[in-house]
Amino acid sequence: MLALYQQGGVYLDVDVEVYDSFDGLLNADLFIGLEDQKRFSTAVIGATAGHWLAKSMLLYYDGAEFNESKLKSMVNVNEISRLLMARGFSGLGDNERLQNEYVLEIGMLASASPPPPPRAGKSVRPLARHLYTGSWKRNVGKGIASRTWRRIRKMPEQIMAYGVLQMYRVKKLLSGI
Repeated sequence: MLALYQQGGVYLDVDVEVYDSFDGLLNADLFIGLEDQKRFSTAVIGATAGHWLAKSMLLYYDGAEFNESKLKSMVNVNEISRLLMARGFSGLGDNERLQNEYVLEIGMLASASPPPPPRAGKSVRPLARHLYTGSWKRNVGKGIASRTWRRIRKMPEQIMAYGVLQMYRVKKLLSGI
């Protein structure tokens, strides 16, 4: 957050997979995405040097007491979400703009799961995906409930990948005839 405040630019968590260019957002004073309704993701943040949000987060960190027993309540998403909603963003899931600050709809930045189904005739084409909560790890040492939930959550993505593979095989077979 200090580098973002001092230099400006785009911050990415190390476990973010980028799918498309951020060029269309680079003239914004701020851009950030929603990971869920009223939950602003901190995995991808673009801001100008000296931006109020980065400054507010630095002040929050300066005053925070880091207590291991309270880590869940200290997740920076909670404070970022509070600050942005106090600024006037609703966080209800759609794209929002206040002056030259942008919040991107759920699924555009940092969604850990495949994009949600199209709403009212539009589909989300994500710019990035956040592989948070160990979603990049193998299932070693995880309980049966965790493994089952992960399989269910990944099923649409796996079905889509299988379908694409089958279409490729059919095209290859037909082109060889």
